[in-house]
Amino acid sequence: LYSKSGKNLLSQQREESYYNYCDIFNYILVGDFDTGESNPISLELPNQWLWDIIDEFIYQFQAFNQYRSRVFSQQHKSNMESEFGYLSESSAWNVMSVLNVLHSLVDVSNINEQLTVYNSGGDPTSVAGVYGSIPLYKNLGYFALIGLLR
Repeated sequence: LYSKSGKNLLSQQREESYYNYCDIFNYILVGDFDTGESNPISLELPNQWLWDIIDEFIYQFQAFNQYRSRVFSQQHKSNMESEFGYLSESSAWNVMSVLNVLHSLVDVSNINEQLTVYNSGGDPTSVAGVYGSIPLYKNLGYFALIGLLR
C-alpha cells in the first residue's frame, strides 16, 4: 500500500490499513473467535515475513503520525479542513494501541524470560510457556521487542 501510493494515501486508506493489522494481530493473539478461547494458532511463516509484518506495522504507525502532524500544521488551508476533521475523530494508529499490540506479543511469547534464561546459560524452552515454544509467537515476540526500541 505504502510502496505503491506513498504520500498520496487518503486518511481512510491509512485507517483501513490499521484495522487490517488489528485483525491480523487479534487472530494471532486471540485465536479462535468462534469459541472465544485464547489458544495459539497453528501457522508457520518465514522469519523474514514475521519481521516484515512488525517492521511495516511500525513504519505505517510512524508514517500516519507524520502525516497527521503535517495536516494539523496546515489546518488553516481550505483543502485540509476535511482531512483535519477526519483525523481529529479517528482512533486509528493510536500510540497506546500500537504499544499494546507490541507489548502483548512480547508478553505472550515470554521472550524476555527466554532471553534472560538463555543469557545465563539455561534452556529458554523451560520458561517459554505454551505460546513461547511455538516459533511464530517466539519470533513475533522477539521482533516486537526490537520494534519497541524504535
